[in-house]
Amino acid sequence: VSIDMAMVLLDAAPESATITDNLGRTPLQLLMPVAKLKDRHGMLPLHFQTAHSKYLTVNFLKFLIAAFPDSIDVQDDRGMLPFQYAFINKSLSVDVLMYFVEMNLPRLCTGRVL
Repeated sequence: VSIDMAMVLLDAAPESATITDNLGRTPLQLLMPVAKLKDRHGMLPLHFQTAHSKYLTVNFLKFLIAAFPDSIDVQDDRGMLPFQYAFINKSLSVDVLMYFVEMNLPRLCTGRVL
């Protein structure tokens, strides 16, 4: 299952996040190894979704971050953080942007991400 497909399924049926497969694994457990994989540009799935998704929701954003919490602090090969891509992507909702602001407010105040 692709990350885009997981996003659609989890947004359509949030209760599916707790359903297990035949081996007892939840969608979050299946996503954990994938969430740590970088592409040829050093982008994690969180970078890619915030940079390119037109339909990223806060619920799926939280799910993706839960799969690899440290991903919010990982820079790609361009030195960009996921929240920076979110603010460049004009397709993302205000709710997603506000979630990133709330998550990064302590970092912004200390100048850690600037």
